[in-house]
Amino acid sequence: MRSPASVRALALALLAAACGAHLTFDTARAQTITRGMTRDQVRSLLGPPMYVFLDMPNPQNTSESWRYVDESSTPSRELDVHFDGAGVVVVLGP
Repeated sequence: MRSPASVRALALALLAAACGAHLTFDTARAQTITRGMTRDQVRSLLGPPMYVFLDMPNPQNTSESWRYVDESSTPSRELDVHFDGAGVVVVLGP
């Protein structure tokens, strides 16, 4: 019989795989992200984000934030990548 912790870990891994999200991100690759990069460039370096947040002040200028979470470290690490309405990186944050 499996412990509740191992069942939870397996469930999280399956959920992340089903959603296409990564439970880790490469810190070295994350450090190469700079202002002005496109969504496609960020996705090619880090893969799909775990979370996507939309900020819609008006329909013509929708900004977006992507959150990457590294669940393999303790405590977990987070990286937020903020894109402007044109889809380029404007801010990076922990």
